[in-house]
Amino acid sequence: MVVGSSCQPCGCHDNTDPNMLFSDCHPLTGACLSCMQHTAGPHCEHCAPGYHGDAIHAKNCSKCSCSACGTESCDPQSGQCRCKPGVDGKLCDRCLDGFYGYDSCGGCHGCECGAAAALVRSCDPASGQCACRPGVNGPGCQQCAAGYWDYGPQGCKKCPCKGGRCDPRTGECRCGDGLTGPQCDTCSDVHHVAVQEDHLMHCEACDSCVIVLLEDLDTTNTKFLSVANQMGSLNASSMAWAQLHNLNTTMEDVSREIENYNSSLDDSRKRADMLDEEVDNLKADITELENKAGSTSDRAADLTNSTEDLHQRALELLTFLSNMTTDINVMMTSLNRSANGTDSKEDDGERARKMREVEAMLREMRFRSCVGQKKMADRERTEANKLLSRVSQGLVTRQTNNTELAQDLRERLARFQQQMMDLRDLLNQAVNITAQAAQTNQASLNALEDNQRRREELQANQKEVEDLLQMAEDDVAQVNDLLSMLHESKEEYERLAAQLDGARVPLADKVQAFAPAAAKVPLVEQAEEHARLLDRMATNLTRLIAGTNEDGFIGRALNASRAYNDIIRSVAEAEDAANKAHQAAMDATEEPNPGGGRGDGDPTGVKNQDLALMAESLRNHSSELLEEAKKLEQELTTDLEPKVRDARRRLDDARVKQEDLQKELEEIQNNLNTTSDVSQDIADAKSKAEQANSTATRVLQALGPMKEQLDKWNQSYGDANTTNEDINNALMEANKTVSMLSETFPLLLRKLDKLQNHSAQMPNISENIGRIRQLIEQARKAASKVSVPVKFNGMAGVQVRNPGNLADLAAYTSLKFFITLPEGSRNRRQGNVPKQFVFYLGNKDSSKEFLGMALEGKRLRWYFNVGGETADVLMQEEVKSDGTFNNVVLERILQYGGMSMSSEKSDGGQEVAKALVEAGGDMGLLNLLTTDTVFYVGGYPPTFKPQLLTASLPAGGAGETLNRGGLSLTHLVEKSLPPQHHENKPSCSSQTPKPPQSKAVLTQQWVNDAAYFDGSGYAEVVFKENSAPIQRYELEVKLLSHNGILLMLHNEEGNFLCLAVLAGRLRVFYSFNGTLVEVDPKEPSSPHMKISDAEPKPLEILILRSSKKVVVRKGKNVLFLTVFPETIPPFGNSYYLGGVPKDSMPPVLRALFPVQGSLKGCFRSLKAMTSHIDLKRMKSSGVSFGCNNDLLVAREAHFSGQSYLDIDHSDIPGLRDNFYAGFGFRTQQKAGLMLYHQAKDGVCQVFLDKGHVVVRAGNSEVRSQTALNDDNSHYVALYSNSNGMRLYVDDSLVRAGDGGRAAGNGPSVSAATSGSFYLGGTPDQSTSNLTGCISNLFIKSVSESQSVQNMLKVKENVNVPLDCPAAQRPQSIVAAAPKARNKGKNKKPAGSRSRSTRESCQGEPSPPETGATHFSGSAHSHQRYDNLPREFSKSPHISLGVRINSSEGLVLRTTQQGGGAVMSLRVSEGHLVLLVEGGKRKASLRSRRKYSDNQWHTVFIKRDGDKISLVVDGINALSKKLPGGDKFRLSGPLYVGGAPLALLAPGAGGMVGCVRGLKLNEVPAGTPSHSQGAAPCFLSLLHPGAYFSREGGHIAIDDSVVLGKDFEVRLEIRARSDSGLLLHAGTSEHFLNVVLNQGEVTVTLNSGSGRFSTPLTPEVSICDGHWHTVSVMKRSSVLQIQVDGDSQSSIGPKASRSAGGKLTLYLGGAPDGAVVPGLPAGLPSFHGCVRKASLNQRAVPLNKPLALHGAVGTQGCPHD
Repeated sequence: MVVGSSCQPCGCHDNTDPNMLFSDCHPLTGACLSCMQHTAGPHCEHCAPGYHGDAIHAKNCSKCSCSACGTESCDPQSGQCRCKPGVDGKLCDRCLDGFYGYDSCGGCHGCECGAAAALVRSCDPASGQCACRPGVNGPGCQQCAAGYWDYGPQGCKKCPCKGGRCDPRTGECRCGDGLTGPQCDTCSDVHHVAVQEDHLMHCEACDSCVIVLLEDLDTTNTKFLSVANQMGSLNASSMAWAQLHNLNTTMEDVSREIENYNSSLDDSRKRADMLDEEVDNLKADITELENKAGSTSDRAADLTNSTEDLHQRALELLTFLSNMTTDINVMMTSLNRSANGTDSKEDDGERARKMREVEAMLREMRFRSCVGQKKMADRERTEANKLLSRVSQGLVTRQTNNTELAQDLRERLARFQQQMMDLRDLLNQAVNITAQAAQTNQASLNALEDNQRRREELQANQKEVEDLLQMAEDDVAQVNDLLSMLHESKEEYERLAAQLDGARVPLADKVQAFAPAAAKVPLVEQAEEHARLLDRMATNLTRLIAGTNEDGFIGRALNASRAYNDIIRSVAEAEDAANKAHQAAMDATEEPNPGGGRGDGDPTGVKNQDLALMAESLRNHSSELLEEAKKLEQELTTDLEPKVRDARRRLDDARVKQEDLQKELEEIQNNLNTTSDVSQDIADAKSKAEQANSTATRVLQALGPMKEQLDKWNQSYGDANTTNEDINNALMEANKTVSMLSETFPLLLRKLDKLQNHSAQMPNISENIGRIRQLIEQARKAASKVSVPVKFNGMAGVQVRNPGNLADLAAYTSLKFFITLPEGSRNRRQGNVPKQFVFYLGNKDSSKEFLGMALEGKRLRWYFNVGGETADVLMQEEVKSDGTFNNVVLERILQYGGMSMSSEKSDGGQEVAKALVEAGGDMGLLNLLTTDTVFYVGGYPPTFKPQLLTASLPAGGAGETLNRGGLSLTHLVEKSLPPQHHENKPSCSSQTPKPPQSKAVLTQQWVNDAAYFDGSGYAEVVFKENSAPIQRYELEVKLLSHNGILLMLHNEEGNFLCLAVLAGRLRVFYSFNGTLVEVDPKEPSSPHMKISDAEPKPLEILILRSSKKVVVRKGKNVLFLTVFPETIPPFGNSYYLGGVPKDSMPPVLRALFPVQGSLKGCFRSLKAMTSHIDLKRMKSSGVSFGCNNDLLVAREAHFSGQSYLDIDHSDIPGLRDNFYAGFGFRTQQKAGLMLYHQAKDGVCQVFLDKGHVVVRAGNSEVRSQTALNDDNSHYVALYSNSNGMRLYVDDSLVRAGDGGRAAGNGPSVSAATSGSFYLGGTPDQSTSNLTGCISNLFIKSVSESQSVQNMLKVKENVNVPLDCPAAQRPQSIVAAAPKARNKGKNKKPAGSRSRSTRESCQGEPSPPETGATHFSGSAHSHQRYDNLPREFSKSPHISLGVRINSSEGLVLRTTQQGGGAVMSLRVSEGHLVLLVEGGKRKASLRSRRKYSDNQWHTVFIKRDGDKISLVVDGINALSKKLPGGDKFRLSGPLYVGGAPLALLAPGAGGMVGCVRGLKLNEVPAGTPSHSQGAAPCFLSLLHPGAYFSREGGHIAIDDSVVLGKDFEVRLEIRARSDSGLLLHAGTSEHFLNVVLNQGEVTVTLNSGSGRFSTPLTPEVSICDGHWHTVSVMKRSSVLQIQVDGDSQSSIGPKASRSAGGKLTLYLGGAPDGAVVPGLPAGLPSFHGCVRKASLNQRAVPLNKPLALHGAVGTQGCPHD
């Protein structure tokens, strides 16, 4: 204080202790020293740190709620928390996203998860650890963990080391001390052993006993080797055997001694076990005592701590009292100083008052003396010390006892350990003795085995010598037989020579007498010359016929051909007679052989003939031949030449016509040259037409050899010694075939003429090309049906045209034929069985892949070579040689082959023999190329050298069938093969025993009586009309198709009753008034409803007209029973079977059966009104007769992306137990699951990833090197066992390193039940199922014989047709209007893509019903009519048609205005309820029956005066009197199909169904004033999903989308248009758009940082009528769009810190008035279906949208 100055108040704003005598502030600065009430500052003017509020006026400083660890400071006024770096949250209580380390209280640090092996960018918020891939560790996932190597994006691989660690880059094991080996699992020191503890390997040194034991074992081993060498030199003498016997006796004694010693060791082990148990008990006791001591010590420590705390409190109290005393002394000093001051201006009264206050305060302080509390604290401290001493004394005592007890236990354990060591020494000694004995015993056993092996070798040598002796005896016997035969032959030759010598002289005399016959030689030569002339004329005629083929006169040429055949036949007869005459003359004029006559004649025949009489006969016959030749020449001149001239004239006319047409075509083309686009189109069409013409020409040329072959048949039959019946039958079949061709080819050529004549107009010619192909196929089928048996004479063979399906033969081959041997064939001796060639199909180089067969004696041996390995099997049964044909069936699937041969027994049964074979190696495909493949039957040319097959076949064969395609040897012969090592003329004759007329080995009823429908046609069954009250139609079927029409009764008025199959189940439809109605089955879930399994199913349709019933039965089970309300109309006297012609298909059925509804399967036992039906007499298409079981096998299936097959998985080995499977596939899809097998020991998956085949089996994965989605056939074979997996693609091994591992984006299939086996996909469709074909599935079974999988025999077929479409569809040629050229150089033409894309778009699967509207049953689905007729208020008349598909819902409703009434029609529990309400007055009508049957019904509502009526279908009428009489008044508007939510009762909604024909007071209601959620109504059933019609509309599916954050939107769509706005969210500044524009899918995003987009043009059209998956993903700044297997991504600007608000996601469009940036001009609304939607992997329900606008149906999509 300065002299002369004055004191000032402290100014602490009353924020100090009010009980203080003086303000607690600094005496010089005035700074407050003891601020209270959570204040701070020099004058306590603001809140203290960690507090906020008003410290001066309100004095409400309160503690901040911020987290202390993450808060830098708290705002003293507002209390807002100021966070440390990296900390987030209102209270600063957490780290920002991508930061960690909050608990350190020093702020959060950024995550460092940018390494390649990090799974995500974020890290653990506590530790900062990044989520790493397997085998990776470190805070930033930047290094391999210990024990792992090969760091990469997929993680690290586990080291194979068992001891030590491996190099993190190379994986090479780095062994620790004492370890060695590739895996560090071997000790480098011999006397160390590797021990594994906690997955680590280390070496432990053996103790001295073990080392001694090992050294002894080495010494023993050396001794045993010496003994073994000595025993090896021993001979088998009696002395050696005696020594061995003594040794065995000694060994037995030693063994007994060892056993006795072992028994004593067992007792020792038992005692040791008891000691171990006692030791364990002692250890448990010690542990328990230690636990008790620990708990006591803890209690003592707690007591000590509490005592120390109490003592510390007492010390603090003393300190406080001392400080208080000091303060009082200071105060007293200050008072004294103030009392003695000279400058005090206070008066005495004030001083006295203050002194009194001080004295009072002192008295109070003395009164509040702390002497008592101090005494109490001292007393408590004394008691605590006593307690501490007592506890310490008790603990010391117990500790001493425990120490003594532990010492005693240690001594006892030491004794036990010594005893254990002694016991271990004894055990080691016993082990040594046992090992020595075992070694000795083993050496003895080895010696005995060597002696036994030598004995067996001697016995085998003895047997071999005996066999050689037996063979020598057999050879001697054969030589003796051969000498006997030679001796007999010599005698026979001598006898024949004598006869020839005796006949030589008489023969010479007779020849001299016959010399005048030589004068007839010129006559014969003249006949031959005339025959050659006729031959030349026939050749000219052939050339003329060939010329007529070019101009379309094949019909007349065929007539000429028939005449030509007659002439050729006559010429052949004449030539044959002339040849006979010439041969007779030559034989007659030939001089006798000086050596004894001709070697090939018959001496006895010549001797007995009258040569003179023969010459006279020949002369007469020659005269007859001359006359006949002249007559034939005259007939040729009079009959054939006019026909030829007429043909030439017509040919010239045709050429003139062709030239005129060509000129006209050129003129038209010149006129159209001004428009280059049209000219180009015309040129393209002309090219296509020329290709079609060339195709037809090639067909005609290909049929030329067939005609030549017919001529050869004629010659063969003419030369052969066959009966007239055989020749006539064969010729009748040939003529029938030619007649069929003569009817087919005019159709073909007329089509071509029509194409050429109309080429200027350029119509779509794809249908004509398809028709041409159908006609060609009909011609081929007709030719293949001609089957004539062929007999091979052992000197020649035939080359058969190669099958057209060589690729289909690669994995699976099935070959069938009939064979018989000539009568009298006898067996050869076993050692001399020659091989006879049967057939060969394979590579020209017989060392490569082939199928072949040889006949060994009378047994067939089949060979096949696949993958370089040849397998063969011999049939043990012999081929029949009694004229009966054997049916031989060969089947091969990959390396497994089976041969069966059947024949008919005398009792009519079947005798079947089988033989199986398996080829070696892993490759099982029969890879044949068309250019390198030959097919020889019966023989082969000299240029071909088979390695395993030899001589030709002297046998008969009927025909062959290859993979279910007919091979008629006669019609598929390309050329007859030259003889093999013979000089005689080859003969390939039809002289053979007839094959069994009923196919002797196929006698089942279905084979003989049934008709096979191939899925492309139908049959029209005509029967006698019958008006009986009960009409019955019966049939028996074996069905393969899953969709089609079985039987349809119809009449001229368009009424029909149809029995069909859909999805493999029976269905019944009818239409009596133009509306399609489906009959409900009696038991929908009955297994009898399934029919498409190729099993016989007897079906029966009963029409009971008197009771108006129709009954459908399968056997005795009634499947359908329906009663019609009206009379069943009469049907005609015919019905369609197996399909319906296109022009006769009812329009209402076309939605279900778009083409013809044709079925594939077999029909038999047809009856109509108990009368049998003969299908052979009926009009049919695509029908053949005879139904073999081979026709009822399905080896291929087509998958659509939503279908799959559930295969029977019985008898399949595990993945580690030689699992083997294979299948062929063909697809254009880049991704899709093809095979999934959940085995007991793992999962096997085969799927496509970016076109590559990826196989996962267990822990193995292999990926093909090249993409295989090229729409070509490929075959995959998979082997899996305990050693790993092998994958072959097209017989090429795919190594694990070839294609690399799949990039982690393969299918992730949810867990299936053990043993499940799916093909083409899985039921949950959690992955993309396959779109494509799979064929020839093979799964190796454990016990059964191996065979190809019949896909009909599956557990479940989900929408999988069992036939595959062609690989590529012919492109349509459509004329287009000329387009203006785009003159821009760099601008792409606008229509360049849209044209092809739109052509690939599929329209609506079926047209919607005209005037019908579908409602979805929600408050968003209704129509409103505002303009009601004037009289509607008093006398409302309402009529409408309804088709209701829900049991509850509002149909229509009026509103209540101005006190009027309300009328509503609703569905309640399926009944229609009409309700009229007017205040308290109500009236209701309820229908008697239910109408929620999804059928159309007509509803009338009418009010007449005070009566209201409800009439349904014109017959069910209800009426009621209104209680209010005529006071009820109705007002608008009128709601139909539903109503807004405000007008509905809680929980109520609209109807689900359709409405049509709404009339108000007999006037059509017209267009509604407002419509939402009302879509077109379709006849077909609906798929789950939302349907967006052409009228446009959208739905809101979610309102929580944040564009600034990562998100994923996934949709499954089926678009009907290639353009439209699919998805939208946001505003003009922040938005997300997914747009379809001419087939291109583009996603555009602007989350606030800038706009960027990602376009994608998928390889498959987005609007091809199939379901496609569209995914949009945003990850940080990466935007990705994915359509099925195609994907595209782009990187946008860096995202801002602000994520933005939540937005609404719209599907199908955008709200009205919304600004959608970047949309193409004129973009239409999205048109199609969406069936699944998910946002951030969360399913979004489409049937319950947040909002709806426009024509959108949320209750389903129409079927495709």
